[in-house]
Amino acid sequence: MLTIINNKIGDKQITKLKGRLCGIDALGMREDINLLLKEETNHFHLDLIEVSDMDLTGFNAIVMLKKELDNRGKELLLIASKENSVHEYIHLSKLSFHCLQANSH
Repeated sequence: MLTIINNKIGDKQITKLKGRLCGIDALGMREDINLLLKEETNHFHLDLIEVSDMDLTGFNAIVMLKKELDNRGKELLLIASKENSVHEYIHLSKLSFHCLQANSH
């Protein structure tokens, strides 16, 4: 199960994900975040520190989010522990992401 927690601080939207970013949950996350994109924010931070598992569908949801933000001229910052599989997906995809490495809890 995936839990999504949203906070807005100034022009920053901070979305924290907890649980598994896989399959149908990842697709649902995209829909939830698309609603947030309608708000006036220039910086979107996606906190992946408490994501316990991610599959290709989950990474694809992040890629689509990045593409949508790029199209709107907005910035995406990923926050993830160094053990998070998102780093491997980024490396394999050869895509460019701004990523802040954080300590896991």
